[in-house]
Amino acid sequence: RILMMKEECNSEVFLNCGDDEVLQEDFTIYLSVKSLLCSAKKYVTSSLSHLTTAENPLSYILFTSGSTGRPKGVPIGEIGVKSFASWLKKHFGISTKDSILNVSALSFDFASFEEYLFLNCGSTLVLASYDDLKDSDLLLNKIKRNQISVWVSTPSLVFKYLTEPLFNGEELPSLNCFVFAGEALPLATFKKLQMRFPNTKIWNAYGPSEATNLTTAAELTELDIENLSAIPIGYPKTDSEILLLNKDEEGIGEICIVGDHVTNGYLNNEALNSEKFFLHNGKKAYKSGDLGFFKENLLFYAGRNDEMVKLHGYRIELDDISSQIENVPSITKACTIGLKNKGETKKIVSFFCASKSLNKLEIISFISKNLPEYMIPSDFRQIDEIPLNVSGKADKKMLEKIYLGR
Repeated sequence: RILMMKEECNSEVFLNCGDDEVLQEDFTIYLSVKSLLCSAKKYVTSSLSHLTTAENPLSYILFTSGSTGRPKGVPIGEIGVKSFASWLKKHFGISTKDSILNVSALSFDFASFEEYLFLNCGSTLVLASYDDLKDSDLLLNKIKRNQISVWVSTPSLVFKYLTEPLFNGEELPSLNCFVFAGEALPLATFKKLQMRFPNTKIWNAYGPSEATNLTTAAELTELDIENLSAIPIGYPKTDSEILLLNKDEEGIGEICIVGDHVTNGYLNNEALNSEKFFLHNGKKAYKSGDLGFFKENLLFYAGRNDEMVKLHGYRIELDDISSQIENVPSITKACTIGLKNKGETKKIVSFFCASKSLNKLEIISFISKNLPEYMIPSDFRQIDEIPLNVSGKADKKMLEKIYLGR
């Protein structure tokens, strides 16, 4: 993966913060933080001047996770960084008094949320190690010891700790703010979290790397969620605009983000750039591939274009199936995948976690009240927990391997 990124951005300098030094010979200049090793074969000659302008200098290139294909390099400009950092400071009510727990991989774009609050607002940033995240006792002790007030993660990651009885407001009184992004927040997870932490603010946010990480947010604890019947992903920040392209009869369309914080395009990928980026009223615009709709000026997430599969002539949103399965009594979490052969979906399989053993017929009997027959999965698998990738999202590639290796 590192060599792929090197090739994509023509990088000649490698700064290694780890122990493995096998890549030393692959870079013109190699710097090792731990061993204090520095080797230089020649002067650096590569340049990224074509990606930058005097008005908007290049800040960094972030490579996407590659969960929907080959990872793509996203050049992020200074305007986007300043816009994002300023919005975080003004919008979320987080200050120098707050301590933020970092549970996301620092290479995940959502980790910039806590990084920028630390750098721009003077909030305290407490790093959680891999061992901390594996052991709930270690993590809870770290929260108590450091008086953590802000938790920032994907919904899947917090769900993992909601299975721990001591993860509640009485045991962790300093924890007064949760911020979620990176994937859809299930209504059941929100309700359980609100029950565990009744006096805590809960935010839901949304935004892709291509628009400098986050573009919308809403404080859920200020909204009448029961009447909304679904979890919104928020209001657009003031310097951005959300368009919905190709809306259907229900008002659902592809979320398109407009603003100066949108990247100029992917690194060395003109074919995809012409498909995904365009100008709208003189501003950069990005087609996200996410589907959404507006209700009472709030934006709601309605799945992804590439998460919609076609089976027996029907278009099926896999997350809709998972949501219905999570309504089954005793089921705590579900994830649905489409198994493909030669690019065509052949079978839908749902994985679930539950507090007791359930068989396929019990689940089908329940979900068939709300799902048409063509959306009923052909197979189910009960597992101890849904595996997560390094970004804290459900790892569907791993679920496919688990199923095919059964």
